[in-house]
Amino acid sequence: MKSSLRSIRAWLLVPEPIPTTRMCIAMIEKYLKKTGSFLDVGTGSGILMIVAAKLGASKVWGTDNDDIAVDVAWQNLMQNRISETTFKILTIPSCGHGDQSASIWWLPI
Repeated sequence: MKSSLRSIRAWLLVPEPIPTTRMCIAMIEKYLKKTGSFLDVGTGSGILMIVAAKLGASKVWGTDNDDIAVDVAWQNLMQNRISETTFKILTIPSCGHGDQSASIWWLPI
């Protein structure tokens, strides 16, 4: 069963997500298959990983090039009672050319 944005906000105890986060949450609700996997590149606070896990993803992966963001995401996942066996967060170095999206090539999945 899919959840509304209001339910997700209650899980996360966060203020209204920014428009791009709301769009991503809507897409996760629409396209995530139960027991599927989820990858969040540039995870930041981990909010999308939490949403995917709460909606039934069996494994959630997150990457960020900022060690602090990785620590914050880990803490947020733990506070939201996402099992450590369900998620993995990796610090990925940027490619050094201002294009953070290129760092996905470093992800050993």
